[in-house]
Amino acid sequence: MHSHHNDVDETESQTSPMVEDSRTCAQNIGYQLDDEKYYDIPDETIESPSESDSEIHDDDDDNDGDDDILEFINTFDVHRERILYKSCKLTIYEACIEIVKLARELNLNKKQIQSLLNGLCNLLPTENKLPRTVPCLLKIVNIDCSKKVTYYCRECFHPLLSVQQSVCTYGCSLNNQHRSFKNLSELVICDVKQEIAKIYKNLPSSKLNKLTLMLHTDGAPVTKVGGKSLWPIQCTLVEIPQPLRDFMDTTMMLGAWLGGTHPSRGLLWSKIVEQIHELFKTGITITADDGEKVMFAIRAQLVTFDLPALAQNCNIIQFNGYDACPDCDIHGIAIERQAFYPFSKLLSTPKTDRDYMTFSLQKSMVK
Repeated sequence: MHSHHNDVDETESQTSPMVEDSRTCAQNIGYQLDDEKYYDIPDETIESPSESDSEIHDDDDDNDGDDDILEFINTFDVHRERILYKSCKLTIYEACIEIVKLARELNLNKKQIQSLLNGLCNLLPTENKLPRTVPCLLKIVNIDCSKKVTYYCRECFHPLLSVQQSVCTYGCSLNNQHRSFKNLSELVICDVKQEIAKIYKNLPSSKLNKLTLMLHTDGAPVTKVGGKSLWPIQCTLVEIPQPLRDFMDTTMMLGAWLGGTHPSRGLLWSKIVEQIHELFKTGITITADDGEKVMFAIRAQLVTFDLPALAQNCNIIQFNGYDACPDCDIHGIAIERQAFYPFSKLLSTPKTDRDYMTFSLQKSMVK
């Protein structure tokens, strides 16, 4: 039974803007900060996060200052209450959030943020507790930049060893061209086991013997330069009751795509699906805080999309035409530039791969 409708002539994906607060901003910038896009320095290679971080804070004095701050934060966990310096109204955490928000607004990379920190530290009183390095700044606002970022050509999706690599695929219009920020796409794939283990403590009971995954993906614009959108793959557990399961602390991030074009379904999903399939076979063993090891069976219940994202992840173009239903072959009718799927007592035939092939051939013949 179908009663939904959508616009016939609408062809572009429409995504609702992200609700942005300081915590959302902190999450979004985590991917952006790992991009070395603006360097424009020839022959500069991209290093792993650990190598890059060590290069940023070679100064021993700066390291010592950050070690003191981190020890203070980790021991007492009061960075949200401790003021930045005497007579300052901002806490350490609030000041760091403002710097992160400014960095995102100005599209700064890590080296530019380091320069910003150096300048601020010189301007502020000497007793200020502002972090001296980018890694410490990100740690205070709970941004994890340890995830490996893989770069791809925006047009042909050829993997790139660095952002300076100009060679991609023969025949690609971007081959042997300067690799600007807008012509790069970035992909992060997380460890599904680790993501599940992080939110284990939110389960209502440790006696549960299975975990059920619900996945979701959608795109939203996140940068003002280059027109890039972020496509995260998020996951929640059915066993965590609502509304707790929808809180940020109980939402897993399994991967994310940042690019000026929609992600390739294979690139975005393949490694995540492989991990989930492996968990179907082996389950997952989590060590609790008391040292007890708990074994869980893993199953997946559903994946949710809006219609544009559904079309993208089904490798089809049209999401709002007469035959847009992904489940059956019901045929819509046009009423004032909208497609309606009228109610029928007769069940429609389930849609198959052959149906998609038929519609594709019909579309190509019309052209």
